[in-house]
Amino acid sequence: MSSYSDVPSPSRACPDCGHTYPRSVAFFHRDAGNRDGLKVRCRDCVCRAERQRYAASAEIICQRVRKRYAARAAHFKAHVPRGHGPSSFPDTKDDHE
Repeated sequence: MSSYSDVPSPSRACPDCGHTYPRSVAFFHRDAGNRDGLKVRCRDCVCRAERQRYAASAEIICQRVRKRYAARAAHFKAHVPRGHGPSSFPDTKDDHE
């Protein structure tokens, strides 16, 4: 038998901004690790923090992405035989008309 404390309230307050929002994916990102399946911070606060993080380290992030792109391009160039990529697929137009 569950007690009253086991039932989540229909709203939740964001610890960062203090606003109270309905407990739904419209206001909180999903998080399978949390008991109710939602992140603790609201969407606005999470997005604001991510924008600040990116602005503070944009060049480092861009360098990491460029390096990863170059590594993937080299991998596929070395391991995918010529003529077996998406450009070698037959045309999908319907020629039976």
